[in-house]
Amino acid sequence: VPEPTRNTSTSPATGSSGMVSSANPLATRAGLEILEEGGNAFDAAVAVAAALGVVEPMMSGVGGYGAIVLYDAESGETRFLDTGSRTPTALDPGVFRSSTPNFVDNRCGAKAVSTPGNANAWEALSSNYGELRWQRLFEPATELADEGYVLDGITAGWIDAAWPAFPEHARGIYGNGGVPLKAGETLIQEDLARSMRLIAEGGAAVVYEGELGEAIDATVRENGGFLTLEDLRDNRAEWRDPTSIDYRGYEVVTASPPATSWGTLVRLGVMGELGPTSLGHNSAEYLHSYTEVTKRVYSQRIEYSRDPDISPTPLDRLLSEDFWAEEAAQVDPLRASYQPPTAFTSLSNTREHTTHFVVADREGNVVSATQTLGNVFGSRTMPPGTGIWLNDSIAYSTWEPEGNPLDAFPGRYRLVGIS
Repeated sequence: VPEPTRNTSTSPATGSSGMVSSANPLATRAGLEILEEGGNAFDAAVAVAAALGVVEPMMSGVGGYGAIVLYDAESGETRFLDTGSRTPTALDPGVFRSSTPNFVDNRCGAKAVSTPGNANAWEALSSNYGELRWQRLFEPATELADEGYVLDGITAGWIDAAWPAFPEHARGIYGNGGVPLKAGETLIQEDLARSMRLIAEGGAAVVYEGELGEAIDATVRENGGFLTLEDLRDNRAEWRDPTSIDYRGYEVVTASPPATSWGTLVRLGVMGELGPTSLGHNSAEYLHSYTEVTKRVYSQRIEYSRDPDISPTPLDRLLSEDFWAEEAAQVDPLRASYQPPTAFTSLSNTREHTTHFVVADREGNVVSATQTLGNVFGSRTMPPGTGIWLNDSIAYSTWEPEGNPLDAFPGRYRLVGIS
C-alpha cells in the first residue's frame, strides 16, 4: 500500500459528514473508510486504533494501554473509558530500584510489562456504541499488515534506532538481509495480520485468555517478567465519569483518575489566573510562566495522584479557583523560582512516546483517544508469531521515594498519564 502524501497545509480542515485526525494518513484513511460505509465515530475509532498499531507500530497497539474520552450525541453524555492497565500481581518493585544490579536493564525489558488493556477497551467501545460488525473494523488494519505499506522516514528512523534491542524474530519482520528496513521500503507484518484476524474472529478474549494471551504469558515468563495469563484474564476496561472544568465559558473535559490528566486542567486554570492574553502569545513572559506552572503541576502529580481503589485524588481542591490563585501567586515573573524535586527529574528523564487520535461523525459523536506502548516499541518484547509489541508501562514509575503514589505496586492501577 503506497503511503498517501502528508498534508503540510496550515489551512483548517472541514467536513460535514465526519472527520478523522491521527498521526498517520493510512490510519486516518481506515477511519474514513468506516465512516463512509455508515459506521459511526465509535466504529471508526476502533478501526483507527487497530490500524495505528500496524502503520505506527512503535507507538501503540494490542500490547499497549491508554485512555479514551467520548461524547455520545444521543444521550448527551461524556464518558471516560479506562483500559484498566494494572501492574502484575507477582511484581517485585525492588528489581527496578537503583540499589539493585541491572536495574536500568530491568526497566527496559519484559520485567517492565504491565497488563495491555487496549483490546478490551476497543471491544467495550464497539459493543456499547458501535453499529458495524466487530470483524469489519479490523479489515483495514489486517490488509495493511498483510499487504504491507511503504515506510516513511519517521518510522524507518525509529526502527533503525531501536534495532539493537529487537529480538531475532522481530528483526526478520523489520529488516532485510540483517539490516533495518529503510524509508521507501515496504514493511509487511504477516504475524500481526494473523493476530488481527484472531481478534476479529474471537474478540478481545483471544488476547486475555486465548492463543495470544498464552503467547504473551510464555514470552514474558521466558524473559524474566512478571505478567501472567491470570493478570490478563483479570483485565477489565472500565467506564468512569470524566473530569472537567469551566474555562471562559467552555467545559473542558479529560480523563479522570487513575489517569493523571487532571494536571492539564490545573495548568489551564492557573494560566487563566495569570492572564495569558495579556502576556502575549508565545512571548518570553508567557513561556516563562507556562514553564513555571508546568513544573509545579508535575510535582503536584507526584504529590496528589491516588489509586481510586485506595483513596481519591483531591480534585475538589486541585480544580478550584482558590487553588489556582494560590499557585499563580507562586510564579515569579522575573526568574525561575521553582526547582522540581528529585522524583520529578527521574520521571522527566523517561522518553515519552505515544499516539493520539480524534474521530467525529455526522451525528456529533466524538472519540478522543490516547494510546501508547510506553517507550518506542515498548519493552522491545514481542511474543514470536504474534507481531505484537508489549508495553513497558512500569518503566514510567517514579521510584524515589519508595512508596510514593507513582511508584509501582503489585496488582494496582498504573498511575500514568500525560499532564
